[in-house]
Amino acid sequence: MRKKIILIVLLLLAILCTNSTITAHEIAGIEYSIDTLGENPVITVIVDNESYAFEGPEDARLLRRLLCPFYLRRTLLELTSAVKEGITYTENGWQLIEIGDP
Repeated sequence: MRKKIILIVLLLLAILCTNSTITAHEIAGIEYSIDTLGENPVITVIVDNESYAFEGPEDARLLRRLLCPFYLRRTLLELTSAVKEGITYTENGWQLIEIGDP
Protein backbone atom coordinates (compact mmCIF):
# COMPACT_ATOMS: atom_id res chain seq x y z
CA MET A 1 0.00 0.00 0.00
CA ARG A 2 2.79 2.41 0.92
CA LYS A 3 4.56 1.70 -2.38
CA LYS A 4 1.37 2.52 -4.28
CA ILE A 5 1.02 5.85 -2.50
CA ILE A 6 4.65 6.72 -3.19
CA LEU A 7 4.20 5.74 -6.84
CA ILE A 8 1.10 7.93 -7.15
CA VAL A 9 2.86 10.90 -5.54
CA LEU A 10 5.87 10.49 -7.83
CA LEU A 11 3.60 10.23 -10.86
CA LEU A 12 1.76 13.41 -9.86
CA LEU A 13 5.06 15.21 -9.31
CA ALA A 14 6.29 14.08 -12.72
CA ILE A 15 3.13 15.35 -14.38
CA LEU A 16 3.27 18.67 -12.56
CA CYS A 17 6.98 19.16 -13.18
CA THR A 18 6.70 18.53 -16.91
CA ASN A 19 3.74 20.87 -17.20
CA SER A 20 5.36 24.29 -17.04
CA THR A 21 2.32 26.33 -16.09
CA ILE A 22 -0.68 25.79 -13.87
CA THR A 23 -3.38 28.31 -14.76
CA ALA A 24 -6.74 29.63 -13.61
CA HIS A 25 -7.28 27.91 -10.31
CA GLU A 26 -9.13 29.03 -7.22
CA ILE A 27 -8.55 28.33 -3.54
CA ALA A 28 -10.46 29.99 -0.69
CA GLY A 29 -12.16 32.30 -3.19
CA ILE A 30 -8.81 33.55 -4.52
CA GLU A 31 -8.23 33.17 -8.25
CA TYR A 32 -4.58 32.51 -9.04
CA SER A 33 -2.11 31.04 -11.49
CA ILE A 34 1.41 29.69 -11.01
CA ASP A 35 4.12 30.07 -13.64
CA THR A 36 7.19 27.88 -13.22
CA LEU A 37 9.07 28.75 -16.40
CA GLY A 38 11.66 31.05 -14.80
CA GLU A 39 14.18 30.45 -12.04
CA ASN A 40 11.66 31.27 -9.32
CA PRO A 41 7.93 30.53 -9.43
CA VAL A 42 5.61 33.45 -10.12
CA ILE A 43 2.15 33.48 -8.58
CA THR A 44 -0.43 35.80 -10.08
CA VAL A 45 -3.45 36.61 -7.91
CA ILE A 46 -6.54 38.47 -9.06
CA VAL A 47 -7.84 41.03 -6.57
CA ASP A 48 -10.52 43.62 -7.39
CA ASN A 49 -10.36 42.88 -11.14
CA GLU A 50 -6.60 43.46 -11.34
CA SER A 51 -3.85 40.87 -11.53
CA TYR A 52 -0.80 41.08 -9.30
CA ALA A 53 2.25 38.95 -10.10
CA PHE A 54 4.60 38.04 -7.27
CA GLU A 55 7.96 36.35 -7.76
CA GLY A 56 8.91 33.81 -5.14
CA PRO A 57 12.12 33.81 -3.13
CA GLU A 58 15.15 31.79 -4.18
CA ASP A 59 14.42 28.51 -2.44
CA ALA A 60 14.99 25.08 -3.95
CA ARG A 61 12.13 23.59 -1.91
CA LEU A 62 9.57 26.28 -2.71
CA LEU A 63 8.01 24.53 -5.70
CA ARG A 64 7.56 21.32 -3.71
CA ARG A 65 5.97 23.26 -0.85
CA LEU A 66 3.55 24.96 -3.25
CA LEU A 67 2.19 21.51 -4.13
CA CYS A 68 0.82 21.30 -0.59
CA PRO A 69 -2.68 22.85 -0.58
CA PHE A 70 -2.27 24.18 2.97
CA TYR A 71 1.00 25.98 2.16
CA LEU A 72 -0.43 27.25 -1.13
CA ARG A 73 -3.55 28.60 0.60
CA ARG A 74 -1.44 30.34 3.25
CA THR A 75 0.77 31.87 0.55
CA LEU A 76 -2.24 33.07 -1.45
CA LEU A 77 -3.76 34.68 1.65
CA GLU A 78 -0.42 36.36 2.35
CA LEU A 79 -0.22 37.73 -1.21
CA THR A 80 -3.80 39.03 -1.28
CA SER A 81 -3.25 40.71 2.09
CA ALA A 82 -0.09 42.32 0.71
CA VAL A 83 -2.04 43.65 -2.27
CA LYS A 84 -4.78 45.11 -0.07
CA GLU A 85 -2.22 46.73 2.26
CA GLY A 86 -0.03 48.06 -0.57
CA ILE A 87 2.99 45.94 0.40
CA THR A 88 5.41 45.08 -2.42
CA TYR A 89 7.69 42.68 -0.51
CA THR A 90 6.25 40.12 1.93
CA GLU A 91 7.75 38.62 5.09
CA ASN A 92 8.33 35.31 3.28
CA GLY A 93 10.24 36.88 0.40
CA TRP A 94 7.54 37.26 -2.29
CA GLN A 95 8.13 40.39 -4.36
CA LEU A 96 5.50 42.21 -6.43
CA ILE A 97 6.81 42.37 -10.00
CA GLU A 98 3.81 43.32 -12.13
CA ILE A 99 0.31 44.77 -11.94
CA GLY A 100 -2.04 44.35 -14.89
CA ASP A 101 -5.44 43.39 -16.21
CA PRO A 102 -6.68 39.88 -15.40
